Order: sequence, then structure tokens, then C-alpha cells
Amino acid sequence: PKNKDEKKYTSQYAYDTVTDTVVSVLCYNDEITDNKEDILSEGTGTIISSDGYIVTNSHVIGDSKQYTINIALNNSKEYEAKIVGYDTRTDLAVLKIDAKNLNYAKFYDSSKIKVGQDIVAIGNPGGQSFQNSLTKGIISAVDRELALSSNVNYIQIDAAINPGNSGGGLFNGSGQMIGLIVAKSSGT
Repeated sequence: PKNKDEKKYTSQYAYDTVTDTVVSVLCYNDEITDNKEDILSEGTGTIISSDGYIVTNSHVIGDSKQYTINIALNNSKEYEAKIVGYDTRTDLAVLKIDAKNLNYAKFYDSSKIKVGQDIVAIGNPGGQSFQNSLTKGIISAVDRELALSSNVNYIQIDAAINPGNSGGGLFNGSGQMIGLIVAKSSGT
């Protein structure tokens, strides 16, 4: 926004702006059940259109179309998702749910981000029981290359990231999406 330097753009503002756009992605072998033991994997996704398109990581959906995907919104509504497509090289997947008038993340031009800029990561560390957890940090570096992929340059951040955060949004203080949580690098 033009007034991006206003003091109202805090981590709380960002969270309030985007919390309804961050969803749980639950993968099942065959059919969706109420039994938590039937969940094969969990991750996070971010709604990117009012008509139900969601972006997540390819690894969250097992790099395939073999799983049945359930999406749990922040308001407890659940939808079965179709896998529109996925790309293992960039670790991106697009899902679609049959819903209308959804809140969705607004994008920011990630080429304009700067080292030291405040960010928030919102996701589900540890799964759906920790849905929409926020961690705060800064951009530590831009245009990082990782052994994971030579096709993508990454944004390095210092916010805490845990299993289950994958596919969640990385947002600036205005609540605009600047990236997607993809990888965690840590010592042993």
C-alpha cells in the first residue's frame, strides 16, 4: 500500500488480515474420515482466489495426485479438494475447492523485498491442532539457492518454521503474500 510505513502495519495487523486465507491441507489414502489416524500427512495452504484456488507445496500432497485431499478452513468448514496440478521442481501445487466468496491472500511483488524487512509466517506447525500459528521474523537474505532446486531462488527468513508449516504463506506487515514456506534448514 502507498502508506506502507504507517505504524498500523504490525504482525497483529498482518495476522488479522490473512488468517482466513491460511488453511489446513490433510491427505488421506482413499476417503476422508473423522479418524485422525487415517491422515497420511498434513500441511498448510493459502487461498489465492475467492473461488477456491489454493497454493501449497508439492511435497505436502506427496508429489502426486494419488491422495484424497481435505481442506479445513479457519472457520472449521471443510472441503474436498481437487489437485489442479503440481510441480516437484519448484515444490508448488495448486488445489481447488468448490467454494465461493472466500477471503484470499493479496500478492506483493517479491522482487521489491529487502533484507531486514519484517515478515510473518502463518501455518500449522505440528498439524491442524496448531492451525494458523504465527511466527515473526525478518528477511535474512534474498535470492538464495538451495540444493533442493536449481530452478528457484529462495527468500531466507529467521522466523521459526516447523513441520506442518510447509505451504503456508509468508506475509509482510500489510498482510500481502511475498512467498510460500517451502524448506527448513537446521543443524542436527
